Amino acid sequence: MSGKDKLPFIREAGDGSFFRFTASGVESKSAEGTEWQLLSNFCLLVTDFFLLHEGNGTVGTALFRLSIIRGSEMAVLPEAFTVRTLHSWLKTLPDPRLKVFSACKATLKIVESVRIQLGNPRKIFAVSHDGWSRVGSRWIYILGNQAYLPQDLDFDAIHWCGTGSLQPRIDCDPSTEKIQEATAWFLIRAHSIPHVTAPLCLFLILSLQYSRLSQLGMPPQFWLWVTGRSGCGKTSICEQTLCFLPDTERNAFTIGLTGTCAGISDALDMRYDLPILLDDFSTSEGARQQRAYSDLIDQIMRPSTNGVGRRSQNGVRKAHSLAIVTAEKPLRSYSLASRSLCIFVPTSVDFSLFDVGQGDSELLSVFVDHFLAWVVKNPDIFARLEEKKRWVLTPGDDRSFEDARLTSHTRFLYVAMAMFLEYMGAVGLPDRHIEKAADFFSAEIHFLGRTHEAFLHELRQTETIGKDDGWITSLCRFLLDQTRLTVGENANSLKAEDIDACWHKGNLVVKPKAVFRFLQHMFPESRWNEQTVYPKLRDGGIIVVGRDGKSTTVIGKSGRQLVFRADKLSMAAADYHGSP
Repeated sequence: MSGKDKLPFIREAGDGSFFRFTASGVESKSAEGTEWQLLSNFCLLVTDFFLLHEGNGTVGTALFRLSIIRGSEMAVLPEAFTVRTLHSWLKTLPDPRLKVFSACKATLKIVESVRIQLGNPRKIFAVSHDGWSRVGSRWIYILGNQAYLPQDLDFDAIHWCGTGSLQPRIDCDPSTEKIQEATAWFLIRAHSIPHVTAPLCLFLILSLQYSRLSQLGMPPQFWLWVTGRSGCGKTSICEQTLCFLPDTERNAFTIGLTGTCAGISDALDMRYDLPILLDDFSTSEGARQQRAYSDLIDQIMRPSTNGVGRRSQNGVRKAHSLAIVTAEKPLRSYSLASRSLCIFVPTSVDFSLFDVGQGDSELLSVFVDHFLAWVVKNPDIFARLEEKKRWVLTPGDDRSFEDARLTSHTRFLYVAMAMFLEYMGAVGLPDRHIEKAADFFSAEIHFLGRTHEAFLHELRQTETIGKDDGWITSLCRFLLDQTRLTVGENANSLKAEDIDACWHKGNLVVKPKAVFRFLQHMFPESRWNEQTVYPKLRDGGIIVVGRDGKSTTVIGKSGRQLVFRADKLSMAAADYHGSP
């Protein structure tokens, strides 16, 4: 029955007054009165009333939806109203044909005519993003139009209030045999190129739990860096192992590295609890462009892996997903490499073991679909994972590798392995298969850790910052020690002879003579000049290169000065010769 079919009808308000709803408009009559008073040439009928429950577990706003009837015309208003917003809407009617008459308090009476139509609200959970969201003390997982819910969750519907829904089409309700087949296929996929696909499979499982692990105080703070020669298939391997949505939805996983730092960071922030692929980090450009790419990945990766987040105009924004970068060459920064795990793709990959067809794509979707449903319905999993928090985050004397951060990264993969093994048992796979899977993944995690440990050791020995007898590190520590420099208030103060430096636009501006004075004092046996110092500082990205390509930059009226990047100073002083 449409709204027009209900007309006319009369409703009594709490004060004994009455409202009559007709195609000609809404009328009112006081408790003592006998005459009906026309309030408007239209009437508003409530079509829905609901109470939003926010993603942080709190009860939000009561909202209602309306249809409007005027004569023979009826339309559904697109927005959801509160009492306050309805009052504002009536004061600024969007259509000049709509009239609110000048009767006493007509607007307030129309609002009241709507209010008395409200019954018991439906319970609706408001979701503004995909991934994990909390409903009271319970958690649900949203993936586009698919909601993974615990069995005892009490609400009527989900209200999508975000933008850019993924809209996946995982419409499978598989049999037990199909679930076992998909799980076995996932394990086979992990074995296909073991040193590559095994950590990728575990990374997929881990990335799906990012928000839940963060809520437990143990967010994974590392990226995967997948490197290999051009044409080795690294991008295809990553996409076909991690991207479990249909081909039309692959953009949910992949972000290009051709945009700005802010644009890429914003795109990352919009993804929740998914493995995000940053594809094709370029190393084939000239030296200047390579430095630009390196700076870009530094600015994106560092805030995502330090647990603090990045500052933006809208406040501090933290990561909600884990990322994988594909690149032709490995990272050359020890600081960033220690925040990642590097996977080296062989030059020649036997793709006969990795032949992905439509059937394989479907099995990956079935696996992720049922795995998520199982995780949501078994919240005790996370209580058991929380017991591993200290073991994961604060490796002590029993750490697997010399580098504590590397030990923590690999232990997160063990967490993912534990979840997968438990799931294998839940879907009915034999114990012998579970034991073999445990041995296999443990060996591959250990191999990845040892490989990355050797890679970090190599970077320690060869990285630009920190070599040359440590003079760069010493210089950066000296510059950061503000008690050993005479620092002016602004750029104009540099005109004074006794001022060595100043802070300008977030960077440290230093007179060249102050730099050479320090170096000559600390290393008197060496010859220090522009030819020996400036190229090393440029190559390390420590100083800002001027627009004219020179190592010094014109700062106001003080002449040409060296501009040291504050973030690189900290890296050189702490990361490279301190604790990683």
